[in-house]
Amino acid sequence: MRGPQAQLLEAVRTGDGAAVRELLDGNVDLAGARDERGVSAVLTATRLGHDDIAQVLLDANAPLDVHDAAAVGRTRALADLLDADRDAPHRTASD
Repeated sequence: MRGPQAQLLEAVRTGDGAAVRELLDGNVDLAGARDERGVSAVLTATRLGHDDIAQVLLDANAPLDVHDAAAVGRTRALADLLDADRDAPHRTASD
């Protein structure tokens, strides 16, 4: 993967909050970036302990799947996602 999504994901992995904010300022849709395995930038930031970056992505309205919503404690979003797709808990996370 190349381009702005790859740049955002690299900035998330390295904990470069300034680069994440700069990339999002140029294109807020990058908040929904996923790596080659389908792991979201939000989940990556959360798992690496970059909570400030995860919050920046959430503030940019990053789309969440059930695993993302559970990881960041968005219980209302999780409930809505589960109501819409009852089989979601039975699928394995992309990572």
